[in-house]
Amino acid sequence: MRGTGYILIPALVGRSLVVYPGNVPTTFSGFCIRYRKYDNEIIVPYLLRVLKTDSVRMKMSGRGANIQNLNQQILGTLVIPVPPIELQEQFADFVQQVDKSRFDIKKSIIELEREVVYD
Repeated sequence: MRGTGYILIPALVGRSLVVYPGNVPTTFSGFCIRYRKYDNEIIVPYLLRVLKTDSVRMKMSGRGANIQNLNQQILGTLVIPVPPIELQEQFADFVQQVDKSRFDIKKSIIELEREVVYD
């Protein structure tokens, strides 16, 4: 993932994504908070995964009764651990392997279920 990008964090806690619009004019929903990364001390795959951890999601949870809203003030209070780049890259590689394994397992389960149903 290269180039200038934005990390979009919807006001409803739980999702985050990275967008690389390049020179394309882009609009964002009013329910998104845009985070622009200005330095190279943290890599995007690591940051995205950290934002999805249970501990960070709990800190981002708003004080609403039912819908967990996020705002700039809550986001500004987050303390995100920033290990050396090498460790971030190792972590990102590990997460990618886990995600691939999870995908392969789900695919195998679906194929196995089809075999059981049709046999």
